[in-house]
Amino acid sequence: MQMLKECDKLLIQQQTSLQEAVMESFDLEKENTYVVRDSIGREMFFASEEVEHGWLFKSFLNASRPFTISVLPSNSRHGIRVIRPFRFYFHEASVTLLDGKPIGNVKKRFSVLRRVYSVYDSRGKERFRIIGPLLRPWTFNIMMGQKQIGVIKKNWSGLAREALTEADNFTLEFPLKLHPGYKLLLLGVVFLIDFVHFERQMSQKS
Repeated sequence: MQMLKECDKLLIQQQTSLQEAVMESFDLEKENTYVVRDSIGREMFFASEEVEHGWLFKSFLNASRPFTISVLPSNSRHGIRVIRPFRFYFHEASVTLLDGKPIGNVKKRFSVLRRVYSVYDSRGKERFRIIGPLLRPWTFNIMMGQKQIGVIKKNWSGLAREALTEADNFTLEFPLKLHPGYKLLLLGVVFLIDFVHFERQMSQKS
């Protein structure tokens, strides 16, 4: 947890390869994997989607599929799992430690003009609200009450990468003094946002 205490920014990079680009061109989904780094490039976590229901199930549901993403630390014991049940609408996910202890959960709220998520702690209290402005589709502001305390941004990955693959890069910013458990919870939110808003064929459902 010490490295997280010293962080006010995380960089989340989805991994891809030439093989994956070819598979995606034929609409063949591979499991998502990510590397999470701090602001100076040190690797902190490796995240991987676990195979649960087979290729046909995954291909049929695409980005609406349920998933479990294990976020494994590079040099400590404090990783998380992000568990998303099947939902076509009102997407949600729970975030736990690797031993199953709950950290919190996130739920997408109904909103016509904005993308809104509520983020709850392990006791069910809303700690944050994530708001995506209508005219800034790659930006999600992290609100605590009426105050913006951070942001989740999808970063431009370059023309070739954006055109040929589904790989997404994100920046997560939060206060330096925020509790490390909440930093892990917000990291879990990034993976849900990636699936709901940026996986292929999901723009019409976001």
